[in-house]
Amino acid sequence: MSGIIYHYTNAQGLLGILDKKNDDITLWFTHYKYLNDSSEGVELQRIYQIVIHEMYEKEELSEEDYQSIKSMQFEDKHIYAYTILDDNEPLTHVKSREDDAYICCFSKNGDSLNMWRYYSKKDTGYAVGLFDYSMRSATKIESFSPNETRIGKFTWNDVIYDDEEKHKTIYKEIKTEMQKLRESGLPNKENLYTAIHGSLLKHKFFFKHNCFHEEEEVRCVLTIPQNNDTFTAKTPYDVLYRTRNGIITPYVKVPFKKKSLHSVTVAPAAPEEAKETIEKYLKSYGSNAPVQKSQLPIRF
Repeated sequence: MSGIIYHYTNAQGLLGILDKKNDDITLWFTHYKYLNDSSEGVELQRIYQIVIHEMYEKEELSEEDYQSIKSMQFEDKHIYAYTILDDNEPLTHVKSREDDAYICCFSKNGDSLNMWRYYSKKDTGYAVGLFDYSMRSATKIESFSPNETRIGKFTWNDVIYDDEEKHKTIYKEIKTEMQKLRESGLPNKENLYTAIHGSLLKHKFFFKHNCFHEEEEVRCVLTIPQNNDTFTAKTPYDVLYRTRNGIITPYVKVPFKKKSLHSVTVAPAAPEEAKETIEKYLKSYGSNAPVQKSQLPIRF
């Protein structure tokens, strides 16, 4: 069904998302360095190096330009603009800070064999269906509103797996930034580095290795400042810690409206009691969202 995205989890995760003690749905955003993809965040770097080398070989980059950008590292730095009230007058601040990125993963496919295999290894898996529009609307932080108390930025995007598409995206953006600088009359190497870095950084967590393509992933990335010493007027999301695969893992809890819940799908190999229990639980949770069993014909 269009407009629905699915968050796969196990039984414990499901109870954490649909906790009856909370009025909201709660999703956990995990620090990107602790996700299952060991190359998380570096796929952009790999494709970037291929693209600029090809451009240099084709003489689309001069020797000077190539030398100025060939060692580029896509660091987690962003510009923050936010507004606070100062003597009852709105005052806008602009800061450059290093960020930490926390990611929550969804799939366009609510009944994926590949995802069931991963989330049903030792437990019954569940796919929590959520209304895409409602989820995205809930993460729009109005940085220039003095009434907004949170520091951070949410970014939604489909993950790109295809190397050719990644290549075309990077190539096009480099050419665009070079053209902009030529037209502005400021085509020096420092400006080129800054322009390309700023343009491509947004892809860092939305490029993944092609081996993960069956996940059909949609991501929401939350970037928050590593330190809050200059943002005392506003509060960042609290960073919590849990154990995951024997490692202490940082994560952030993000609330969403209960109306965002569309459905719950139970893993194909789960006993019938699993579906019945979730139906009863959702009623006590105050939700009429339907519960269905996976349609995949798998016994175990």
